[in-house]
Amino acid sequence: YLKTAWFGARRHTGAVYGDELVSALGDDMEDTIAVTADNTGSMSSMPRGLFGWLSRKFPKLPLLGCCVHMLGLLVEDMAKLLFIVSIVDKVKFMVVFVLRYSLIHETFLELQLARKAANPSASMLQLKTFPDTRFAYAVLMIVSVLLNWSVLSELVDTADFKLCKRNVKPTQRRDFD
Repeated sequence: YLKTAWFGARRHTGAVYGDELVSALGDDMEDTIAVTADNTGSMSSMPRGLFGWLSRKFPKLPLLGCCVHMLGLLVEDMAKLLFIVSIVDKVKFMVVFVLRYSLIHETFLELQLARKAANPSASMLQLKTFPDTRFAYAVLMIVSVLLNWSVLSELVDTADFKLCKRNVKPTQRRDFD
């Protein structure tokens, strides 16, 4: 780590970032192995982005995208493996199911409060659902189910769950199984 720079009201262009980079590295800029950016805007290859500016000033300098974004793309590819897709789909089904039926969701919340009263260290993390395009958040969704597994298991034996099951359309009844 070399330094943190505050740009204040200056326009956040590739030239502003690049000038700061050259200023910070000084003579070492010629010996720099690679540059990585910390956000999508900086990674832009457009002429105004940092990478565009650097590629004009230092054409032989390797430019790497944000390591976190690159890791996210790798994780996203892993998420396409069938056994992982299957797990995420099952967890998402459970979360969406509980959130879809207000009576079941309210019962879930009551059971969660009762668990907290009996065990003060019990989690009150709410069920989370995320868009399919944000796989990195799937982990949070899975954790929300795992931390509430005892509540979800108890939920299916409640009178409210059974009432909803009896009164849903025949096409929805399968979801209750």
